[in-house]
Amino acid sequence: MQAFEIPSAIDSLGWGAQLDFDDAADFIWKTPTLIEHQTEIEKAKLYQYFPDDVRMRLLRWRLESRKLEKIFPSLMSTGNVFIVVSLFEMYALRLCLLTQTFSEASLRGTKGQGISRTFEYLRGTGIDHGSCRLWTQVDAALKIRNCLMHASGFLAQSRDEKDLRRILKSGTFLPREHRNSKDMVQIAETDLGQRLQITNEYPWLLCCYLRDFFLEMCQLARQVCQTRAEAVKPTLGLQENRDEGANPHSGRER
Repeated sequence: MQAFEIPSAIDSLGWGAQLDFDDAADFIWKTPTLIEHQTEIEKAKLYQYFPDDVRMRLLRWRLESRKLEKIFPSLMSTGNVFIVVSLFEMYALRLCLLTQTFSEASLRGTKGQGISRTFEYLRGTGIDHGSCRLWTQVDAALKIRNCLMHASGFLAQSRDEKDLRRILKSGTFLPREHRNSKDMVQIAETDLGQRLQITNEYPWLLCCYLRDFFLEMCQLARQVCQTRAEAVKPTLGLQENRDEGANPHSGRER
């Protein structure tokens, strides 16, 4: 890819990310209706299967309602967090591959793993993700995702326990304008200890946070690319002049 093509490629990457995050947000917003629809189906089955047996209807509903009201929503909201963060990690990797065309740094040679290595590489190219407006919320989301995935949500088993408790207490996993909804991520008491509990509204909002954060990173990448391109132009011009001076046939005709 030529240097002049990189800014437009970054723009295209940003547009693609915006579409995918918006579609993911729409999916997450609509997923509770799947449970609502299934609830109506299960209620109808009670009378289809046991039209004259109240006791059996109660027993079946006790089993089905546990799934519909507790298990399914928990699986749905947790899974949606995984999906959204994975989408962000994929686009961040794509941005890394684009920036390698104008950076002396190498992603493969950067220390770390996963998204930490991605951020470290981007910082080395001049893209300071920590300066982006929603970095606090993105960092919190990564810690929440890691706790859910690697510690099954149990705070005592998470390497980020101290940070997570601070984040949840202060509500900084949400921007200031959304902190009246801190119950989106809570700590629940269980027989195995305190465990993160999230609602489906959190991954829905997270789509917006990660989308806007990534678009800001794209803007920073574009600026770095343009700055480096401008720095190269005078060098190229100087080299061209030297080449002409060294060529006895250059310049005006004799």
